[in-house]
Order: sequence, then structure tokens, then C-alpha cells
Amino acid sequence: MRKSITAGMVAIAALGIGSGALAEIYQSKDAQGNTVFSDTPTQDAEVVELGSENIADAVTPRPPEPEPAQPAANPAQADSPQLTPAPAVTDDDDELREEWYEEQRRDAAREALRDHAAGEGEVARPLPATRPHPGGVRGR
Repeated sequence: MRKSITAGMVAIAALGIGSGALAEIYQSKDAQGNTVFSDTPTQDAEVVELGSENIADAVTPRPPEPEPAQPAANPAQADSPQLTPAPAVTDDDDELREEWYEEQRRDAAREALRDHAAGEGEVARPLPATRPHPGGVRGR
């Protein structure tokens, strides 16, 4: 039973593959004058002749060249991975970082002054005055 189902499916698949190659394509114009391509002919349809399939032969890639083996200087090092130590953070790095932050602050202040002079920046407004608390200073 399974062999007949499998054989039937193979036959159907072969017919489906083969029928695609035998289908004809028709070209015609619709009522608006647009070109239409179809697999069913109409009265004024013309068969479109297709050229042969342009299929190249499969290309077999070259195998990769083997990398030359490097002898290990010490047999114990051959098994351990090669690690690169991280650079040490020094006081110079902290100083450079602080200089960079200070430069960023100065640039932001210059830009704010430039915007304020041009009338584009936010204008600082005084805070409303608060009434003194009847019992003296708040929060005690």
C-alpha cells in the first residue's frame, strides 16, 4: 500500500515538473492598452517564444588551503589559549578623562551663552518669592 502511494506521488511530481516546461505564454493587450501576459490564450493573443534556459554548470569550490602548523615553543603553552593582557588603567587615563569632561562642560557653556546672546536659548526667570513661615524657618 505504501509503495503504491509513494509511486503515485512520484508520478504526480514528475508530471508537475514536466508540465511547467511545456506551458506556453501568451501576450495580448487589454481594453486600456496595457500589455498582459497569461497562460491562457485570448482572441488576439500571440505566443511568446522563450529562448533556451540559461543555466550554468555547477561550480565546485576549491578546498581551503591548510594553515601551516606552528611549532609550540613550550609544550605546556600549546594547550593553553593565547591571552592578551588588558592595558593597565593609570592616573594619566583619569587625568585625560577629567580633561575631556571639563572640555565638554566648557563647550556646553559656550553654546548656551551663544544661544542666549542670539535669543534662542532659555531665559532664566527668577523664582517666585516665598512668604516667610510664621513659626520661623521651616523644617526644624
